[in-house]
Amino acid sequence: LAVGAAVLVCLRAYRTLVSRVDADGNGQYDAGVYVISWTDIASGPLFGIYDDTPGPGDPPPDPTVEALGRRVALGAAAGDLQVDDARAKIYVSLPDRNELAVINAQTLAVERRVFLGSQPGGMSMGLDGEELFIGLGAAGSIAIVDLDTFAVSQVFVASAMTSSFVYDVVETSPGILFISSGTTFGSGARLDRSTGEVT
Repeated sequence: LAVGAAVLVCLRAYRTLVSRVDADGNGQYDAGVYVISWTDIASGPLFGIYDDTPGPGDPPPDPTVEALGRRVALGAAAGDLQVDDARAKIYVSLPDRNELAVINAQTLAVERRVFLGSQPGGMSMGLDGEELFIGLGAAGSIAIVDLDTFAVSQVFVASAMTSSFVYDVVETSPGILFISSGTTFGSGARLDRSTGEVT
């Protein structure tokens, strides 16, 4: 994930080198492309930042690139993350703590913890970049976070779904949200924010 001008952030997990990339077409491989297991990432309480210590099969570190070797203690396993380039923030949902961790993308400090509700999971930013939408797994609701004030509102959506479990939410057009219970429960809903109708 690209954050800011030149910082590469990725979650530290078991990585498998898949291929190398020649992004600028000069005939030189620029970087490695890795498969990263989200299961490995979400099973631990640390948000890992790629460091310059090569693992088995990794290319050697590039001395011209400043690498970060920080790990940010979140206190619980991560559910999902979003990067906010405009505000230089990283948002991480913490289902076991019912919180959103707000991380400064430049310093990697946890700047704020926002209480969301029961088991926050998948999330996405609104199309205008002003709000964050988060599925509240055990509440049958979604949380809507104002990214300037961090005020949180909830909308109950489970009444239109075959499952009360809410995993993910995405805004597909202004004011129209689609909500998913995830692959395990296989249910979804549509919310029109202008009318409040959930179908």
